[in-house]
Amino acid sequence: MTWFDWFRSEDGPLEWIQFIAFSFAFYYSCVVLWKRRHGGLSKKWLAWLILAIICFFVAGEEISWGERITGFGLD
Repeated sequence: MTWFDWFRSEDGPLEWIQFIAFSFAFYYSCVVLWKRRHGGLSKKWLAWLILAIICFFVAGEEISWGERITGFGLD
């Protein structure tokens, strides 16, 4: 196994870096949504909401929603 195979392996460093990046993107999208909460429903607000939802689901998918980590859902 080469270093690249290790780096991109399941539960390897690349997957955790992606999880952290998408988690931060979700968090900051939520911060923007919170700060714009009094501005009314606009296209920009909806775009931030969609971005937050996408980042949340992609981050969860990166770690398989914790199934391998916690053992939940595995046979």
